[in-house]
Amino acid sequence: RPVEVADTNAEETVRFEADMTVPLHGPWLRLPGETTMTVTWITRIPCAGGIEYWEAGTTNRIERWPVRYGALDYSRDVHCFHLTGLRSGTRYAYRLLSALDSYTSPWTYYVGRGREVRHFTTVDPARDAYRVFLTADLHGGARLSLAPMVARTGAKDADFYFFLGDNVSDGAYNNYRFYATMGFLDDVTRLWGSEKPTLFLRGNHDIFGPDAGRHGE
Repeated sequence: RPVEVADTNAEETVRFEADMTVPLHGPWLRLPGETTMTVTWITRIPCAGGIEYWEAGTTNRIERWPVRYGALDYSRDVHCFHLTGLRSGTRYAYRLLSALDSYTSPWTYYVGRGREVRHFTTVDPARDAYRVFLTADLHGGARLSLAPMVARTGAKDADFYFFLGDNVSDGAYNNYRFYATMGFLDDVTRLWGSEKPTLFLRGNHDIFGPDAGRHGE
């Protein structure tokens, strides 16, 4: 439906139809370290998903794009970047990027640049204590139980979040994408996942089903 926008800077107020920077699932953070962080998200269709990140309060921005055999990779809807060379104990800002196909690549016509700027902080070795939240055996019930647990334990202020296994139930990985995203990843993202890292361990219930081998995706 056509919409009239009073702002003359339409590029910043209207999303182009090829903009894939609003994820279908995510983003969520994993593998935190003193100099590392991993950012993962899923787009509604395959595209080239990129990331732009920088130290908060600075203007020196770094872009990363997926490259396969020397060319930009448009084949995936799961996008994952392991950021390295970061400074310890430092707050970073990041936003998602996208390019839909070879006609709208980062070097030619159109790049979707996410308007949602998110943040994370790398591990600080000088700190003598971290606040953590641990849970296990949700068996796919995160939608019902995760938010109340976080609220009642004050875990919204935690630095790290641990899922100690059995995040889904037996046989759930007959359709791993559905049970992982709808089962717990969407709720992790909603509550803390795009700003604070989560560490996932596998329990015995997380290894059953024909798709179990794709858990790492």
